[in-house]
Amino acid sequence: KHISASYQNLGAVYFYMGKYDKCEENTKKAIEITEKRKDKKLLGELYDNLGACYFAMYRDTLAEEFMLKSLALAYETKNNIGIENSYNNLASLYVETGKPLLAKSYLNKAMKSLSDSPERITSILQTMAKVYEKTNKPDSALYYYNEALTKARNAGNSYRSKNIYFDLSNFYF
Repeated sequence: KHISASYQNLGAVYFYMGKYDKCEENTKKAIEITEKRKDKKLLGELYDNLGACYFAMYRDTLAEEFMLKSLALAYETKNNIGIENSYNNLASLYVETGKPLLAKSYLNKAMKSLSDSPERITSILQTMAKVYEKTNKPDSALYYYNEALTKARNAGNSYRSKNIYFDLSNFYF
């Protein structure tokens, strides 16, 4: 279990460094170990991580495949946090691939099962802002960006705040 977690953590570190090939490599090693252990909850989380990695690499078909696998395992293991994350990640993928209405349907599902985690709430609000931006509803987009930013700042999440400011700068230009 600890070896798998180490590979998972390495994958995450490489993801945030933008070294997606190394992220992919380490996440796949974690998946291989976790499949042998038949830990479906962790496997779902790893599939989500790999999906996010593929999304960052612009390998959208693979990203969607692994995000959908993650969602299925999250439901199977009754992992509500995994369900929220999967819905939000799929919505982000669909926003960026020109399917904002599909994205909104996934976000609505995520919001129905929303937990108390400021990080997840902020992320979902930020993605919802992008949906409204892509569907040419600037007032709604601005509302959700501001809500997301307020929650991120109140939670002291400078990483998320920076991302929202970046999105807002693109929104205004």
